[in-house]
Amino acid sequence: MAYNSGNVPVNSIIETAHEAQKHRGEDGFGFVEILEDEIKLHRFVYKKDMLDVLRNSKSKCILFHSRIPTSTTNNVKSNHPIFTDANVYNHNYYLIHNGHIYNADNLEDQHKLYGLEYNTYEDTKFTDSESLLHEIVMIAEGLNDPKLF
Repeated sequence: MAYNSGNVPVNSIIETAHEAQKHRGEDGFGFVEILEDEIKLHRFVYKKDMLDVLRNSKSKCILFHSRIPTSTTNNVKSNHPIFTDANVYNHNYYLIHNGHIYNADNLEDQHKLYGLEYNTYEDTKFTDSESLLHEIVMIAEGLNDPKLF
């Protein structure tokens, strides 16, 4: 994440940081722009598309991710940031995660008991990080009883 408190545009900071770390993954991209009156989520399959939007951003705060997929193919639905829906929780949440969640299928089964539906499904697979996101949000919001949903 980069926040601009000085004279350097945050999109420039993000692009420079990504170029220095591109060896960590260029198989999907995404970022959240935090603007004065809204939050915009952008996810991309191709670097050129990401750069076109990033370079035009006026945001002073951006949460950025590039990835090497571990549980799905490179597709817009599975690329990070991933998010929750405020219709289920008290707020919208966004997550960027690098790594592999080995018990994602078991967690998804538990989440179904709460009536949660994953939004990163592509064909028959979902992004394993979505199970982590729901775990974090459920703890943050104190939701550990399926009857609460």
